[in-house]
Amino acid sequence: MNKTAKCKYAITVSFAIIIFSILNCMCVEKQDNYSYNYNDYNQNVSTANNPNIIDNVNDTNNTNIDKNNSNNSNSNSNINNNSNNSIGNNKKDKKDNNTNIKDNSNNSNNNNGDDNNTPNIHNINSFHYQLQNTEFKNLKNLNVSLIIIDPDDANLTKEQILELKKNKIVLAYLSIGEAEDYRDYWEDNWEVGNPTFIEDENPDWEGNYRVKYWNSEWQNIIFKKAEYIAKIEYSGVYLDKIDTYEDYKENGIDDADIKMIKFVKEIKHHTKQINPNFLMVPQNAPELYKYDDYKSTIDGIGCEDVFYNDDELQNKEESELKIYYLNEIKKDGKFVLVIDYPTERYNINDFHKKCEFYGFSGAVFNRELDE
Repeated sequence: MNKTAKCKYAITVSFAIIIFSILNCMCVEKQDNYSYNYNDYNQNVSTANNPNIIDNVNDTNNTNIDKNNSNNSNSNSNINNNSNNSIGNNKKDKKDNNTNIKDNSNNSNNNNGDDNNTPNIHNINSFHYQLQNTEFKNLKNLNVSLIIIDPDDANLTKEQILELKKNKIVLAYLSIGEAEDYRDYWEDNWEVGNPTFIEDENPDWEGNYRVKYWNSEWQNIIFKKAEYIAKIEYSGVYLDKIDTYEDYKENGIDDADIKMIKFVKEIKHHTKQINPNFLMVPQNAPELYKYDDYKSTIDGIGCEDVFYNDDELQNKEESELKIYYLNEIKKDGKFVLVIDYPTERYNINDFHKKCEFYGFSGAVFNRELDE
């Protein structure tokens, strides 16, 4: 190649490089001016009226869900995936039963208790549920907002209950849908059919008998028990076997649910005359909350087997139904306690994540409730 040709070639190459550089700069500038702002996009999820949201938490990919509690004017929760944190990792040993779960219920200045240090009933962050082997000193040392105990097992004095109430809500367990042969009201000659309100024995709990809870004789027994509980200064009653109504409804007593609601209202009437701040807290049967009379009667609720039935995931339809009504109760400013009984570590952690997601106060215990 002669000298002239080489010169022309060099000029051509240089010109091409200049043109390429100009085009490249134009492309970069266009790209910079056309960027997405992903921070403007948030997935807003409302759980209060959407029971199907459980599909998002039944995913077993160990996805961790955090709440965004910033001062955003949008009333829906902002849910973000966080794969680096596990809500269950920092849980204490099950025997401590001091699980701390956030409760996002609305705050209130009313304690509904007799002591200024009593936790706000609209913000129950943690609770303990024990029906056997309770001791006052252990209950006193528990760092929880609320405790549920069997008054016959704990055998606390009025002074001890008042001491516990300085920093705890103290609920007394009372079964109103079953008679128990180890209670002081049980007489030696009692059996199925005698008295007439006693029916079949619970196959899962020896010594527990289903009762016709609308029977006046049975109701008078419960009224006296509840009145005694109020007189010795318990904060309220934790009413079990509300769901007994389901058995009777399935067997042709169409108003079995209404009969149960009336019974609970009567218990409230008897106890409020002794203590106007006495709490009514049923266990299970959250679907009764669809009745206005029930809404105005209860102060909170405890519900078992919401997410897990022992170590199996709860039936999806049943779980969704419970979650829907628990959300309705929570939306009305009342506390929601969720009690499940898984034993495997993964299931326990998953349970706590689900409670955190819905804003329920949740805890895991053994079914014997003896520790």
